[in-house]
Amino acid sequence: MNKLLPNSEEAERAVAAGIMLLGVKGLERALKAGLEPCAIYSEPIRRILKAALKLASQSKPIDLLTTKAVLAENGELEKVGVQFLADLTSGIPTALNIEAYAEEIVKTYRERLLITRLDNALDAAWNKRDSLVTALADLQSVMSNGNLGRSAPQFKYIELAPAFLAVQDPPIKYLVSELIPEGVIVMPHGEPRTMKTWGVQELCIAIATGTPPFGMERFRTEGPVPVLYSSQEDSEALVRMRFKAILKARGITSWPETLAFSVHKGIDLESQAWQDALLRDVERYGFKLMALDPVRRYSRNADRGPSEMQPTTEFLRRLTVETGVSICGCHHDIKPGRDGHDDRRRSHRASGGDWFASAECPIAFERSGERSTLVIPEDYKVSTDPEPFSFRLETDDPRTPTWAKLIGETSSASESKILAFQEKILGFLFEHPAGASGTAIAKAIRVRKEDVLAALNKLLQSGEVDSYGGGGPRKKTTWFLAKKDEE
Repeated sequence: MNKLLPNSEEAERAVAAGIMLLGVKGLERALKAGLEPCAIYSEPIRRILKAALKLASQSKPIDLLTTKAVLAENGELEKVGVQFLADLTSGIPTALNIEAYAEEIVKTYRERLLITRLDNALDAAWNKRDSLVTALADLQSVMSNGNLGRSAPQFKYIELAPAFLAVQDPPIKYLVSELIPEGVIVMPHGEPRTMKTWGVQELCIAIATGTPPFGMERFRTEGPVPVLYSSQEDSEALVRMRFKAILKARGITSWPETLAFSVHKGIDLESQAWQDALLRDVERYGFKLMALDPVRRYSRNADRGPSEMQPTTEFLRRLTVETGVSICGCHHDIKPGRDGHDDRRRSHRASGGDWFASAECPIAFERSGERSTLVIPEDYKVSTDPEPFSFRLETDDPRTPTWAKLIGETSSASESKILAFQEKILGFLFEHPAGASGTAIAKAIRVRKEDVLAALNKLLQSGEVDSYGGGGPRKKTTWFLAKKDEE
């Protein structure tokens, strides 16, 4: 075959130049598009790409100087040409389109393989190495299925150990120390009215301003970094009011440019157009955290089973991988049974299939008082579970605040749980001054009877409740609020 095989000299040069300009990130983007040295038609460009791969495997920076040094070390600099290397980055359109250029290279590579396979089949039939019937069958397979046989590129889904294991992964970086790593799916979840939205808004402001959330120094931030908060439930007015109140309590009077909003814009995670827009704009603005509050408003299948939910969680994973953003999908729990008892792990209570499997960082929110919440990070994939903590809301008005401060403190789950039960019990007994049995209280506040009795005994010891009755197997103990002495 004397004709020039398909190739794209401009695309190959643009990819090589983009890698020199963008370094390791440029190389990663080209590789994700399916590019490998065997796909390069130009021998000098192929040598440059191999040099870049060698630098990446050694965790060294990739640029013109380091690539020149590797080529010289391999005895290939003269074959590439010093001037060719020096002129590589001049006159290219833009390094931002490196994936498109890489895909064009892969496309022409596959065309070359098809043409070569067709030519070999014809040559084998002509020279009677194969029968004409065999050659025709092979040709039909190539034309109908694109079957490339042994010449098919393997880089699409297989990586050999020397290449795969040579990559030096950086240590995990955190947007919020302990709590929120970069590039993961975070799932704050809980029953309604557990102040999940307050908590997520606090985290967004903390990351966007570089201040510790909940005033807790253990939760250091690396910010300020760009954050997108999106709500398709609360109104624009309510979102504005709360964010202004939290910023005011922090002493921040000028609105941070690192904080962005998308409220009731109709984002649909199941729409291809919206997926393309999110991939484009999250990278364009450089968002490190994107909060979706609540996530069920962004997907019609959010509360359904794994098969229905999988396309949405697959897109969210793609979004984190391709842009490095962390997704904070605020979600709700399934309602407990009639007896209020639920033995499942907290992260398994989130409504809908595939959420637990997809989220690296499930964070449970449980109400522990009228203005306080227990937060339990549980079942983390990337680290040990952070210690639970609680936060309380201090504000001039919980419904229409002009300032709002969320104050947190580390607390064990068992301690906070008892406090939560006590709050619920005291509230119930206040509404039922005649008193009630432990069974009736447990049923009303939807908590296990043994937990209620443990909390009642602590309240009895502290003098906040009193009781009468009991003393026999069939005699019920009635609990009521203790009378306080008048001062």
